[in-house]
Amino acid sequence: MSFFNTPKTSNSSNFYLGIWLANDTQGQPVWVANRKDPIHSSSPSVNINNSGNLVISSDGRSDVPITNATWTSTNTSVKLLDDGNLVLLEDASGDSREGHVLWQSFDHPTDTLLPGMKLRFLTTWLNTQVPYPGPFTLGIDPNGSNQLVIWYRGVVYWRSRLWNSSEDVVLFRNSQPYNIHYRFESDEDGKYFIYTINQTAGDNNLIYKWVMTSSGQISRDKWNSSGSGGVWLEDVETISPCNGTFGDNGCWRRAWPNCSHLNINDFSKDKVTVNFNIFGTNSGIALSD
Repeated sequence: MSFFNTPKTSNSSNFYLGIWLANDTQGQPVWVANRKDPIHSSSPSVNINNSGNLVISSDGRSDVPITNATWTSTNTSVKLLDDGNLVLLEDASGDSREGHVLWQSFDHPTDTLLPGMKLRFLTTWLNTQVPYPGPFTLGIDPNGSNQLVIWYRGVVYWRSRLWNSSEDVVLFRNSQPYNIHYRFESDEDGKYFIYTINQTAGDNNLIYKWVMTSSGQISRDKWNSSGSGGVWLEDVETISPCNGTFGDNGCWRRAWPNCSHLNINDFSKDKVTVNFNIFGTNSGIALSD
């Protein structure tokens, strides 16, 4: 876990607190603490404040909260677990709550789902460089059915097939790894989707993650280690808007009408003057808009 910035944006001083695989040579964050509130300082720090919560501090501005535990004491600690989960623990010595998890990042995913995370909602980055929430969200059907749903700015964009209580989630059209198990479960906060990996001899380093891309696709990435580092191998599932077409594999876009009868096979050139001064800037709009 460390701070990173976004050098390819117009403002290279945007610093974020992120978590990624230690040997990831590309440094792709699997979780971002302050995606809506970047730090404009070259020397941010992470601290536990007087109420026992984790915050980001920097010169000249108020602290940015990371955890939001409603009951804490000053005797708390933070641990980054081997599965990538950041946890805030109550460490009151001699208390029955010792080691009690007050808050964990696995309950607050950003755009990435790791094994053991409870999926309620994933929201894309605005684009490949800006962690700010983008227009696409992956989540559980709010009507209670065992379906995964993608929304585009609040409008249903795609639905998975209904869950049939078996282990074969038809989400990726490519073959499913035999040792990944998907399921819907419930807890005191409601229904969630989760997947786990059954590690066997020879694949102790097997790691998968789901990523909601800024273009509204689901990417199932497998970790490929090599030497002292490694890279993520992407398996992107092409998802199309629903437009009312549902099938066994969810909903897919209807075929576009055949316009070949127009007998036009190329573009025509035309010189046009556009006054770009009439356009404003909106940091909440992505290329997918």
